[in-house]
Amino acid sequence: MTSRTIQAHCTSLDPPSLAHLHARGTAIAHCPLSNAYFSAAPFPLREAIQQSVTVGLGTDVAGGYSLDIMDVMRQAVITSRMREGAKMMAREKGTLQESEVRSLSIDWREALYLATRGGALALSLPRGCGLFEKGAPFDVQCGQWPSILKSLHNAET
Repeated sequence: MTSRTIQAHCTSLDPPSLAHLHARGTAIAHCPLSNAYFSAAPFPLREAIQQSVTVGLGTDVAGGYSLDIMDVMRQAVITSRMREGAKMMAREKGTLQESEVRSLSIDWREALYLATRGGALALSLPRGCGLFEKGAPFDVQCGQWPSILKSLHNAET
């Protein structure tokens, strides 16, 4: 594994394995719907983020039904909230082993980052890719841009 390696799914990784990926500079392509279809467990996204592993979202059409990155962003948020809910239920039952992770859920801002900058870093794209700032390269499908703007606007109001 090197900084040019992108691992897919990684649903069974524990904290030491995530630390190893970070140390090697290896990135992860997170495909939440594919994981739901074909894995016994969801990807430990919050733990990967907490360990500074580079994570980008992927549209795994072999294990999904859409190429739309906005769908994957929603699925990542949903999956993370389900993990947080399961953690809360385990806490109530007294079966939770406390960890260093506070909240397992991510919000739309983190999902947007994973879909843009996270993916650009995972793919080692040129400097500035995946950023929303003046002078940065801009690459978007025209059909998606109006819905992205609307989603961002609605989230701010």
